[in-house]
Amino acid sequence: MTRATTEDLAELLGDEVDESTIERIAAVGASIDEIGEAIDNLDYERRYREPRESSSYRVEEVRSILEELPASAMEGTPEAESERAEEHEGLIVVEPDELAGVAS
Repeated sequence: MTRATTEDLAELLGDEVDESTIERIAAVGASIDEIGEAIDNLDYERRYREPRESSSYRVEEVRSILEELPASAMEGTPEAESERAEEHEGLIVVEPDELAGVAS
């Protein structure tokens, strides 16, 4: 297991998360996978109001730090982007002017 660096965390969490929070998470010593699990667990709980059990103490520590952030700060993470893409999979946006040529 390789510990996530502050650079890794800044890239993963984006601009919405301040430097002190990134440093606190880095101090936990969690890997990128453990941080991803913490993000997934927190997102799942916020979305479905159902808690998930963390696989390790480090995951739980990262999650507790992330819980202090507003939900909007987590929206830009790759996990959130992936879930948003899956949510809209198969849907097509059709503009009103495109419908004008469709026969009834």
